[in-house]
Amino acid sequence: VLVQGNVAQERKWRPEMPKPTLDRYLALSRRHAGADLVVWPATALPGLYRSFGPFLRGLDREFAASGTGVLLGVPWRDEDSGNLFNSLVLHGSAQGVYHKRHLVPFGEYLPWRPLLLPLTKILGVPSPDFDHGPELPLPSIGGHPLGLSICYEIAFATEVASALPEAELLFTVSNDAWFGSSFGPHQHFQIARVRAMETGRYLGRATNTGISGVVSPSGTVLDSSPQFEIDVVEADMAPMSGATPYVTLGNRPVVGGALALLLAALVAGRRRQVRTPAGARRAMQSAASHPRTGSGRRGGRRSARAPRALAVMPLLRPVLGADEGGVRNVGETGDPAHQMLLVLVQPAVREGDEPE
Repeated sequence: VLVQGNVAQERKWRPEMPKPTLDRYLALSRRHAGADLVVWPATALPGLYRSFGPFLRGLDREFAASGTGVLLGVPWRDEDSGNLFNSLVLHGSAQGVYHKRHLVPFGEYLPWRPLLLPLTKILGVPSPDFDHGPELPLPSIGGHPLGLSICYEIAFATEVASALPEAELLFTVSNDAWFGSSFGPHQHFQIARVRAMETGRYLGRATNTGISGVVSPSGTVLDSSPQFEIDVVEADMAPMSGATPYVTLGNRPVVGGALALLLAALVAGRRRQVRTPAGARRAMQSAASHPRTGSGRRGGRRSARAPRALAVMPLLRPVLGADEGGVRNVGETGDPAHQMLLVLVQPAVREGDEPE
């Protein structure tokens, strides 16, 4: 069960919003008590994890009794290290945690921090300070390991595949309210569909404002939600095992194939060296040994170019449809691109500029 709370981004972090937000998600989830798993979006809890202690203890009691796990997104501050993580925490009938590992530059962390932090202080710009999460054991529900990702982590195929073949189901959460009504949420959902096909796993996607949905291992959308509406998506997802060729080989076949094609093109290019016809070669040698005089620098360049144009004509005859005697008149073909090419390869020799 994927819960879409549709909390407006401009109101989400206001001081008065935590209680109505929690009430909304709790009410929507209670309707599906008894499901194996209920998933809330990224940062569904608008505050630090430790500040929701009483609420989470009540959530555990209620949903553990119905045998339902609740996977929810929340910022997590580690008490020992002080690190701040963007996290998914599993409550109810099961326990587990996932910390986001691939953070958004400038949105979740500040790259080149020693260099840019003084600048952000001068400009009065808040500095994001999430930390990259460590690798942890996969959370599981009913004995089935879950491969989890947060927000744009789903765009990195090798990182999603790194949870396999252990993970039997995939879930990703996001808050696409940042994108508004642009094509961003649609593109984000299509990316998730590709990950399901690559890994051969059912994938569930829970978002704040849409698009939430369930995708089969073949990429078929089993159910999805409209955008900017409160909604709940419910579907059966079968745990899958094994590894697809992509999980086993990753991007190596694609990269290797591209390099092989590039190498083949380079080899073919070296073998197909242009051989200048004997008559054109003699004309070029004559032009080089008898430079024009009296016509100025530009005239000399023009006359030296003419034999080169003549030299490539035999190579273009099959393309241009010319006979052995030369290129047909430009007007004989109606193709504009053909006509342009015919004009461009005509010898650049004007009257009085013939090579000696």
